[in-house]
Amino acid sequence: MHAIGLDRAFAYSQNGNGSGITNMGALGSPSVKIAVIDTGADTMHPELQNRFARQRCFITNLDNVQSTSNFSTDEVGHGTDTTGLAGDASGNGFGFVGAGGNSMIYSYRVFPTPNDSCADPNSTDPQCGTFPGDIASAINDAVKAGANVISLSIGGGTCTNGVDSDTVEGNAIANAIAAKTIVVAASGNSATNINFQGAVSAPACDTGVIAAGASALDDG
Repeated sequence: MHAIGLDRAFAYSQNGNGSGITNMGALGSPSVKIAVIDTGADTMHPELQNRFARQRCFITNLDNVQSTSNFSTDEVGHGTDTTGLAGDASGNGFGFVGAGGNSMIYSYRVFPTPNDSCADPNSTDPQCGTFPGDIASAINDAVKAGANVISLSIGGGTCTNGVDSDTVEGNAIANAIAAKTIVVAASGNSATNINFQGAVSAPACDTGVIAAGASALDDG
């Protein structure tokens, strides 16, 4: 949060912040909707209660049949983590605060319930991953529902000159960007040093997508 200057941005909402400017809008607005497409979210988490404006689930089974629901329960925890980075409540005297301030969350689950093989990060078991069609369904639903930002902390594919190797995923992202929706995706975090120049994973490498990587306190 310090690296992106979030403390300074939020400070504009406080009287006497030293800038001569006070703007309550610096804490964000519930009119801004952030769609988090991931493993779902724990909607009863004390930091996230009452932050959800929409929940949807798109999961395709091994028989290539897609099931949908209006719930986004998180069987893994990753989606709750990324949702918290965007939407943790502020001023509640508990835990942390999300970078999205007072914005609201559209929560999407596109991953099935994992089995024991998923403990291996190199597992190729389909039960451990998501299908491009489910990602596309979530993106399309988010755009139709009026999301301002789409967050995708997922990846693994590649790009050629900014074109996603998976056309289903790539087309959905291109349509979202054409609809003026901001799309942010995980770069892959495969760097071994600050000068790493390796490939960025899809969909972060898609043209128009903002690629986001992790950074430790000292950029380690």
